[in-house]
Amino acid sequence: MAGIKDRWNRLCDAAEDLGAQDQGKQPAPLGELRKRLRPAAERLGIAGQVDGLTDADVLVVEQLLPAYEKGRASGRIDMDEVVRHVREAGVSAFVGYDGGGATIHAGDMWLWPDSRGDQRYAVLAGPGSFTDSVLQRPFSDAGDFWIGLDDDGDGPATVIPDGTPAEQVARMVIDLVRRVEKQRGRIEAAVEAADNAFWASIAAAFPEATAGAIPPEAVLRFRRARYEAVNLWLSYSAPDEGIAPVAPPVKEPRYGYVEWSTIEAVSAGAWRFQLAESVTDLHAAWTAAVDDFASDPAAFTSAVNEGTTLNEQDLVDDYPHILARHGLTYIPDPEPSVPTINVDGDTILVDGPDGADRCRVPSAGAQLCGALLDDGLCSRETAAHRRDND
Repeated sequence: MAGIKDRWNRLCDAAEDLGAQDQGKQPAPLGELRKRLRPAAERLGIAGQVDGLTDADVLVVEQLLPAYEKGRASGRIDMDEVVRHVREAGVSAFVGYDGGGATIHAGDMWLWPDSRGDQRYAVLAGPGSFTDSVLQRPFSDAGDFWIGLDDDGDGPATVIPDGTPAEQVARMVIDLVRRVEKQRGRIEAAVEAADNAFWASIAAAFPEATAGAIPPEAVLRFRRARYEAVNLWLSYSAPDEGIAPVAPPVKEPRYGYVEWSTIEAVSAGAWRFQLAESVTDLHAAWTAAVDDFASDPAAFTSAVNEGTTLNEQDLVDDYPHILARHGLTYIPDPEPSVPTINVDGDTILVDGPDGADRCRVPSAGAQLCGALLDDGLCSRETAAHRRDND
């Protein structure tokens, strides 16, 4: 009679055979598997040991169930193994739960270049299924497994034939991801060059426009439109060779917070701003916007005409174009969770009733000059302003 270890190994071989019979089915519970293995256990003289096994026994967890799953996976694609090989090549990948099944997502996330702005990955591979209720051990049947683009099935896909090892499947995924990334790089470089030429042409046509500021949300819409146009042009001008449409990489919006309070902290709050890419120092951007507002002729004219004073709240509420010039876009309902700066919300920035130190001579249209006076002389104009301000 063979030793107990040898007999146990033979029982594991029988479990692997049962697993092969169960391919495409739900895995058998341990009680059912033990019942189906009993004839083999009786022949091997270890029926008593098998009857006493529980789910927690080391022999079950480390030998019997793995042998059964190995049989179930025979001729199938181990999706976890595919992901492991893809990651070893430096390409991001994971198995996701999609619509009740398993799908491999590979490559970096990016925005689909259409009006919806959906988030996509470079490549998808699947479908497969999980072998247990906690979404582990995903497998796919060879012959039903395909590799393609994350494009709602619009582009071509490659069906993987039977017997293809996981490492070879991974190489195919990696190859397609890198082709997509190469195409994205070409389009990104072309769009960047075209963008520079576009704005250079606009600036040349409108030399009086010197601020050069656009709200961040408008910049994002414009970028998407450019990529969508390029991909549409390519779809008509070049044959589809299985390369995904290209869009800008996903860029999470950056926010900054300016906390404010009134005298003696009677009330307090925070303004949330979306920061343009050009903003590297929130304090510097805010300070520049405040200084710009304090010297703005339009703001000074409004304060004089209405006999009032203007402060930071007025800047935030009524002068978004000044904020935009410094890369700040006000977003209501702040939830401070990033570095903030503190300001005195009562500080008068524009004084209409008592603005005696600023020039009140009309300069552009109905606007007052607003420049600071030096001994009654406007720093912006000529001595004629002195007589008018006397």
